[in-house]
Amino acid sequence: MAEQVRLDYIPDGPVLKAYFRSTAPVHAIMGPIGSGKTSASLMKPFRFGPLQMPDPRGEVKVRRTKWVQIRKTYRDLERTTIPSYFKLIPKDAGDWRGGTGGEPASHTIRLPMTDGTVCEIGVMFVALGDNDIESVLRGFEYTGAGFGELDLMERSALTYAIGRAGRYPESFGDFGPTWHGVWADMNAPDTDSWTYDVFVEALPEGWAFFQQPGGLEREAENLKYLPGGRAYYDNQMKGAPEWYIRRMIDNRFGFSRDGKPVYPEYNDALHSTDRELEPIAGKALIVGLDAGRKPAAVFQAVDMEGQVQWIAELVCQDIGAKAFGKRLSLFIAERFAGVRCIGSADPSAAYPSDTANEDDQAWIDIVRNEAEIEIKPAPTNQPGLRQEAVRQALARMISGEKPGFLLSRKRCPILRRGFNSGYRYKRIKIGGSERYDDVPDKNDHSHPHDAGQYAALRGTDFSDLIGRRKRRGGGRLEVATEYDPMTLRAT
Repeated sequence: MAEQVRLDYIPDGPVLKAYFRSTAPVHAIMGPIGSGKTSASLMKPFRFGPLQMPDPRGEVKVRRTKWVQIRKTYRDLERTTIPSYFKLIPKDAGDWRGGTGGEPASHTIRLPMTDGTVCEIGVMFVALGDNDIESVLRGFEYTGAGFGELDLMERSALTYAIGRAGRYPESFGDFGPTWHGVWADMNAPDTDSWTYDVFVEALPEGWAFFQQPGGLEREAENLKYLPGGRAYYDNQMKGAPEWYIRRMIDNRFGFSRDGKPVYPEYNDALHSTDRELEPIAGKALIVGLDAGRKPAAVFQAVDMEGQVQWIAELVCQDIGAKAFGKRLSLFIAERFAGVRCIGSADPSAAYPSDTANEDDQAWIDIVRNEAEIEIKPAPTNQPGLRQEAVRQALARMISGEKPGFLLSRKRCPILRRGFNSGYRYKRIKIGGSERYDDVPDKNDHSHPHDAGQYAALRGTDFSDLIGRRKRRGGGRLEVATEYDPMTLRAT
């Protein structure tokens, strides 16, 4: 009966609350197991239903909506989704039909509103199974749809669900759906997943994506509803493989099937931002430069507290030093006019070579002349030390709360994907067993990351890095013949 329904659900946590309240036409949330995202998704019809304008026809004004909850299999529906739903909305609170033996289910609830209207909410539960989304939803007229574990489904499922949303209630005159759209929840996907491409790399304008803190983080959400609170995640970790801890507990994107990332320390939620980072007033920008036919530049600022910020990237394909220098000059003029820029380049590019091939000049000299900025060789091109300079920033917290490294998502999309998995150690097979290569794979992500490392060396105490390498028994250093140690510190 209607009086059994209590619409006093309150999400536990700011990210979960923002997702639940979102009115974006398509919005999704990514969180660890036990983070409350399933409950928030199941309660969405009861968030939007009361907002529907009443049908002006009839003596009793009714706010009618229909919603579809979509899962991968009916096994998922019957064993997890529907029992979770009944904890929030009792079965006998309305007219329940189906839901057993691998068949769809529906629940129709009528709620009296304080303004005298009636809110009629219909919720359908369907699964894809071995069928395509079109055959499952063909003929359905609904207001909106919600996906559970969206990353386990095909891209076409989301596309088709969006196309059919908003067909109920039927529009006439000024009357129609007050809100219609699609929502979804998921665990952290692999970077190979289409959900990573759509919701992380190329989020369409107007859509929204919410990333909850990891289960072990101080800001972890929904803890008061978990058995044992934080101990819940400690118990989940026992005996669990690395991939499970990373994706299901830490809520971090999974490794690509082709390899593992060079920087497992990188946490996308912590180390990247939607804010457009800008140069620090009165301080020079460090421009890390990687040479070759796929040259790249990374623009680095270091704020007053020592936070290393990668604020922009310039990545080119199949061009020489002169053309790259011209592009760099134009990029600086457009983005950073009036800001002093100091280049830090691969030291091997300080000498003439076949790769320069322009009047037998060194790559650095050619780019310096075209871009008209000061460029110095980085102190080393030894991979371990270059990576250590970045790791040092990633691992540091300032005053216990502020990360030592921050990346602009909008201006550094290739660097961001590289951090999440594109810049990786390639998986190789030797003697029937699998292992990872000792050096990062040379690909479209490695060149900007090499450039970023040359920039990071200028924001790091290089002598400290050498000391660390010696204490760890590191190998030979390849150091540029000329550099000023003082320029390696943040200026």
